[in-house]
Amino acid sequence: MKRILFIWPLGTPVFISDLWRCSLIYEVAAHIRKCGYNVDVFDGCEHKTFSELFNMILSVHYDAIILNAPLDVMDGFIKTLKYIRLLDEAKPVYVYG
Repeated sequence: MKRILFIWPLGTPVFISDLWRCSLIYEVAAHIRKCGYNVDVFDGCEHKTFSELFNMILSVHYDAIILNAPLDVMDGFIKTLKYIRLLDEAKPVYVYG
């Protein structure tokens, strides 16, 4: 079974409420699970450091990473994408949002 890491970038959303953010990441993750994938979620609003994200990426072999691109956390998105590329430049990263 393929394993996917679903990431909401670190940062504090200004315009997106918790309800909207959770529906964007957790409902999409649930849909991907229904398609037969093993999905882990990294919610950057709950986790506060990049080291937590690094530990997740390095401790588990993920076949792909899905990264949300919310407009109000764009600086966190850019940093997260750069760090993912530094850790593993060959891993497929899908962006949506």
